[in-house]
Amino acid sequence: MKITQFKRPAALAVALLAMLVTARGQIYVSVNNGFDGDAAVGEWNLNGTLVANPQGSMSGMDSPHGMAVSGGDLFVADTASQSIGEYTTSGTPVNTSLVTGLNGPLGLAISGGDLFVGNYSSGTIGEYNLNGTPVNASLITGLSNPNGMAISGGDLFVVNQSGTIGEYNLNGTPVNASLITGLSSPTGIGISGNYLFVSTESGTIGEYTTLGATVNASLITIPTGIDAEMAVDGSELFVNNRNGGAGGGSVAEYTLGATPGTVASSDTSFITGLYEPNGIAVVPVPEPNTLALASLGGLGMLLLRRQK
Repeated sequence: MKITQFKRPAALAVALLAMLVTARGQIYVSVNNGFDGDAAVGEWNLNGTLVANPQGSMSGMDSPHGMAVSGGDLFVADTASQSIGEYTTSGTPVNTSLVTGLNGPLGLAISGGDLFVGNYSSGTIGEYNLNGTPVNASLITGLSNPNGMAISGGDLFVVNQSGTIGEYNLNGTPVNASLITGLSSPTGIGISGNYLFVSTESGTIGEYTTLGATVNASLITIPTGIDAEMAVDGSELFVNNRNGGAGGGSVAEYTLGATPGTVASSDTSFITGLYEPNGIAVVPVPEPNTLALASLGGLGMLLLRRQK
C-alpha cells in the first residue's frame, strides 16, 4: 500500500477557506402579525441585517412563542394551536404538528436529543424526543405559570411567573425550586457561562449567578408590562420589545461589560418594524477553532488517499 498526494490541494484549500468565511450566525424572531394564521418567524444575521421576512415557509402560525434550535432544525411553540412545529433553519417545514395536545406551551429548551416544553396553563414541563415521541409529558409539575426555560450543563432553569426561578436536574429532580425569589412577574431567561439573565414585566433585566446570588437586579431597563423574551450569544443579549402596535415592535441588543453586572453598550433599535415579537432564538457563529479543525481534518483526508 502506498500514499499518494491529492493533485489539487490549492483548489481544495480555497474551497475550505470559503466555508470559513461564509460561516455566520442567525437570529430567529417569531411575530404575531395581529391575527391567528398570520403569525410567522423571520430570520436575521447577527449584525441585524434581514435574511428572510417573517413570511413564506415559516408562516401560517397562530401564536408562536418559545423557540429552540438543534443542528439544522428550529422548533417553535404555538400557544394557540397547543403544539410544537419543526422547521429547518432555512425555513422548510419538517413537521408543523410534531407535538400536539399541549396546554399553553411557551418555553422551549433542548439538551442533546431531548426537547423540554413548558406548559404555562397546566404548570408542567414535559420531555420529548426530537422526533416528537413523549419521554415524560409531566416531567415536572406544580409550577406557577412557567414562561421561559434555559439549560446549563445538566441543569434546567425555569421561570415561574409568580416570581421565582427554579433549578432542576434534566431528569426532573428539584435542585432548588426557589433558587431566585422576589421577582416581579419574570418572563424571559438566558444563560451566559455562570450567569443568569432574567427579564420581568416590571421593566428590568437582572443578572444572577447560576447559584442564585444577585449580581445586579437592575442590569438593564426595558419597557414595562411586556413579555420580554431573550436570547444570549456569549456577551450579547437580544431582547424582544412588543410595545408599539403594528410594526412598532423591535429587538434590542445589549453587550455585556467585562465586569459582571455591567453593560458595555446597547442598541435598542437593533431590529425594528416588527408586529408583536414573541419568541427569539440565536444560532451562534461556529467557534473559529472548531471550524479550523474541521476544515483541516477534511483537507487532510482529501490530501491523502490510500491505494492498494
